Amino acid sequence: MRLYILFLFCTYLFFTGTVSAQSGMSPKKLFNWGVRIGVNAPFVDMRKSQINGIKIEEPSTNSKMGILISLFARTNFNKHYLQLEAETHYMRYRMSPRPESVITDGSIGYMEGITVGNRIYSLDIPLLYGYNFIKQGPYELSFFAGPKLKYLYKKKSELSAPETYEFVMDEHIRPLTANFVLGLGTSISRFFIDFRYEFGITNLTHPTTYVLYKDGINISEGNIYLKRGINLLSFSVGIIL
Repeated sequence: MRLYILFLFCTYLFFTGTVSAQSGMSPKKLFNWGVRIGVNAPFVDMRKSQINGIKIEEPSTNSKMGILISLFARTNFNKHYLQLEAETHYMRYRMSPRPESVITDGSIGYMEGITVGNRIYSLDIPLLYGYNFIKQGPYELSFFAGPKLKYLYKKKSELSAPETYEFVMDEHIRPLTANFVLGLGTSISRFFIDFRYEFGITNLTHPTTYVLYKDGINISEGNIYLKRGINLLSFSVGIIL
């Protein structure tokens, strides 16, 4: 509920601000800075799924809306610009094995009904090149792209299993990953909105171990590897000064 309230507030701020900006002009300084705030939705790009060296079907995933806050500095060159940002993201998603991946013999057979949820907090540093293919008066429409470094400074895992079972896994997430960003932005005077999609280039996790208990008794243990990247769709509103 708090995410929706934040989203509505940001949208209200943008559209009410544009009323007073209709007669203004877009900032044409060599250097600008600004702030934006918005929401994101992660998409898990599963690249390899193994339990004890046995390939399984890709787990099903369920993403939830997260939030982002960003500060940026922009250098303008007529219709072109370079933009360096520092932003923080909060992302949420869950994974669970598909029924067709569960076999009846061996340790994988016990995995049905288990879910792994992650809450990830990251500090991101994108460097973007942008081009304003429309730039008339206070109105601008631009395309931008560029690389991004993502530092994962905090992770919370939520593991669940069927009744009488307990699933233990200490997943090792790489703290530093690389992404690539594509997006569109539109502005009226100093107020803007943008849409972005970023692709996870590097893998997010290392192989790890797991232990599965039933009624307190160890019934299965071994190695699990869910090799994946995180692609991210985001929408934000902001102001440039």
